[in-house]
Amino acid sequence: PAFFLCFSLLLSLLMPLTSFGVFDSIPAKADSDDLIKVYQDDTFLGEYEDLAAAFAGMQQEDASYRVVFENAEGVYTIEGDVVLPKAKCITFAGTYVKKDSNWTMSTIKISGDWKCQSDIEADYVDIETKEICASYVLALGSHTLKVGDNMSSGVQNAWIYEMRWRFQIVGAQDSCIEVGFENGRWDVGAIVTDKLILKNGTDVFGRSHAMPTQINQLIAESGTNFTIQLFSGRGNKSDCIRKVEIRKNKTYDEEFCVSVS
Repeated sequence: PAFFLCFSLLLSLLMPLTSFGVFDSIPAKADSDDLIKVYQDDTFLGEYEDLAAAFAGMQQEDASYRVVFENAEGVYTIEGDVVLPKAKCITFAGTYVKKDSNWTMSTIKISGDWKCQSDIEADYVDIETKEICASYVLALGSHTLKVGDNMSSGVQNAWIYEMRWRFQIVGAQDSCIEVGFENGRWDVGAIVTDKLILKNGTDVFGRSHAMPTQINQLIAESGTNFTIQLFSGRGNKSDCIRKVEIRKNKTYDEEFCVSVS
């Protein structure tokens, strides 16, 4: 018993401390596709078996980081509230494959709020909650979130991509959310932001089940759609888009549409 007690104490002292919350590690070998690759300003920083280690490796506040998931069927879980590292920008880049007539992409599964301290970009990455009706928040602050900038279908008039972000995104003054993957659908919770930009025929579906959607300025290209779904007793007249600007896109000449259900 004394040996095991000493061993446990030594192990606890050797465990790295982190401010990112409690994490589930991903079982992965050195040659596994589940490893997470991180780049700092386009220079390879290293491979990590879990998101906790990947975030802990981001030490430079004036650098940009790219977190790459190479397994489209991989599910990367992260427990508890998360404070993302300070940086210029953090990019999450997943992969997208077709299997048995179904398309799938890399998935981050969360069970807590996220706080941003930099701009965020994401391509081919789903972010889902472990609980079906969880009301977790991505606190964007005054930063910019770009979704799907590097996703291109090459096919007109067809939904090719569907990204699912099952939580609320809450920004402060000067925050901006820009969604622009071609012929795709972004499924998200309520959106609170200073500016929302829709491009390239994308379709945004927001569910205001935990808080009202509030957008100070909506800039939408022709051919884009924004749907707000209100839940009985929870969505209300505070769901608001204050200003709307429509911009012409020659490739997508259909009308822009806002609908509430």
